[in-house]
Amino acid sequence: MHSALADKLLNLINLARAFRFGVVGVIAAGVYLAVFNLVAAPFGPLPGFAANLAALSVSILVSYFGHHTYTFRLAGEHVFHFTKFAIVTAILIVLSTVVAYLCDRYGHYPPYVTSLVIVVLYPCLSYVTHCLWTFGAARKEHNAAGT
Repeated sequence: MHSALADKLLNLINLARAFRFGVVGVIAAGVYLAVFNLVAAPFGPLPGFAANLAALSVSILVSYFGHHTYTFRLAGEHVFHFTKFAIVTAILIVLSTVVAYLCDRYGHYPPYVTSLVIVVLYPCLSYVTHCLWTFGAARKEHNAAGT
């Protein structure tokens, strides 16, 4: 008999889903870089800050739809899932900003160390929260239906 904690841990240890999660993350990062570099000056019309917002917006949508459809293999309920996805994304952006500040202000780490900490921390926390919360209940129902 499994406990609820054991079920949650088994839910996280799914190598095929973790691989799909990574694929979507790499694609979303590529979309971010492509959009940013297409719309940012000197090639595009936008200053760096605005280009970042545009690229981040597009990459978040790519990430959401990729995870919803490909990583977690769900259909529908986009308002429900995207709301949770947006909450997680906002929290992780704030958290990564706090981590960057702490690494810089108190750790006095070089920028490359800070970026490595964030590039490891963000996707790990993202994967866990999306598995357990954002898409977790829907995934459980999906599995119970036998699909």
